[in-house]
Amino acid sequence: MKRSMQALSAVIIVLLGTAPALAQVESTSRSIEEQERAALFPSARMIELGRTVAISACDNCHNLDGISRIVGEPHLAGQRTIYLYRVLQAYQDGTHTNVPSRHVSYLNKDALLAVSAYYASLSPIWVDAPPPPTAVTSDQASTAAPDESSGDDPFLGIRKAMKKCTKCHDETGNSTSSGMPSLTAQDPEYFISSMQAYVDGSRNHKMMKKLAGRLDSATIKDMGVFYAVQKPVRSETQGEGDAKAGRQLSEDCATCHGADGNAGGKKMPTLAGQDARYFIKAMKAYKDGVRQHDDMFEVADALSEQDFKDLATYYAAQEPHQRDVRT
Repeated sequence: MKRSMQALSAVIIVLLGTAPALAQVESTSRSIEEQERAALFPSARMIELGRTVAISACDNCHNLDGISRIVGEPHLAGQRTIYLYRVLQAYQDGTHTNVPSRHVSYLNKDALLAVSAYYASLSPIWVDAPPPPTAVTSDQASTAAPDESSGDDPFLGIRKAMKKCTKCHDETGNSTSSGMPSLTAQDPEYFISSMQAYVDGSRNHKMMKKLAGRLDSATIKDMGVFYAVQKPVRSETQGEGDAKAGRQLSEDCATCHGADGNAGGKKMPTLAGQDARYFIKAMKAYKDGVRQHDDMFEVADALSEQDFKDLATYYAAQEPHQRDVRT
């Protein structure tokens, strides 16, 4: 009986890749929390988000299929979702000391949960399976494919460029400053087109023209992806208009911006949860021609300032949804 238990323990260790992870994350035995329940039966959207996170944060060591090609790195495919999620949390808060916490320090809880659900959905590697092809040691891997510019943070290359953004839009793009737009809940393509508009002058904003003009297209694209994978938060600036009137007015906007302000088109902005003062400023800019957009000029020109306030109040109260970012 004792030998059987030892053999079973050995099998478990092989399946999980390394034993220390089990020893250090004792919290995996605690009861399942409300947020974690969503990952027990993940939606296709959650799995796709997890795949996007895996591409940017996990692929180098654990691969997209969750089968590590580096000796000493654990396989993630087929692991239990909650186990993976709590291990990643342990890395993030520093209670798991096997690897530096910077591996996942920039990811929010939704991203951690989604990537855990993604790897859990994959087929695991079995004990009697042959070793993965081209298995190498960690030292060999770093020698064979050095990438000093990216390090362990897939967004490391744009962190410096984003420093000026955080002053107005905060670290995750969810602005807490009244009159400033949140950058989350937008598709990367819309972010790119907006930045280009500042550069070419179709959006007349001197400071943004200067800041955007210093960035190359690759950096702008990566910034769009970064903000898209952050969890959007509804604005605290709720507006002073009539939300019911705004809802009626929004019916004419639903074709492009969604019934509740959550746009589906890649180049259409989500209005749900957006700062009310910023929304009014943007609409006035369209009406005055400061922002050059033929369709929006016609829309804004037909509305009064009270209409702007009512729409702003309605959209600010709606819950923004994270975009389904696909690569």
